[in-house]
Amino acid sequence: MEEEGEGEGEVLAMMDAWQRRTDKNAQTLQSLASQYGCLNGKWLIYRRRDLVDGAWNIIARAVYSGLLSCTSVKVATSASDPFNPSGQHVICCYTKDFRDVADLKRVREELRQIGFKGKIGYKADCYTYCDIYAKNPCGIRPTILYE
Repeated sequence: MEEEGEGEGEVLAMMDAWQRRTDKNAQTLQSLASQYGCLNGKWLIYRRRDLVDGAWNIIARAVYSGLLSCTSVKVATSASDPFNPSGQHVICCYTKDFRDVADLKRVREELRQIGFKGKIGYKADCYTYCDIYAKNPCGIRPTILYE
């Protein structure tokens, strides 16, 4: 998914640069993402099928009312995804810059304030673009910030 501010050309150029690297690690990927301006990321909230509608309702209302200031949100309408073996739905709360830890913590605190108190992961979109999921061949943790 291409978010606002990240053009297809920059994303493709970053992905190409990543594929040509021999030193594939988190620091290299984050450096390439910065170089190519691929800075968006998202908080990931997983919920079972029977709980996803209620969680999405809370998120959507919080965004609408201004209680949650992420740049955009989305929910997976299907839990069948080869990269999501748990079979849970994912709700994504996007931010503009994965390097802005203060902003990430602020959005995480807003999520806590509206009821999402459990451990959630943050994933930079560059990780998604470069196929960094659980058990990836590079051994890179797919989420870069936990609280």
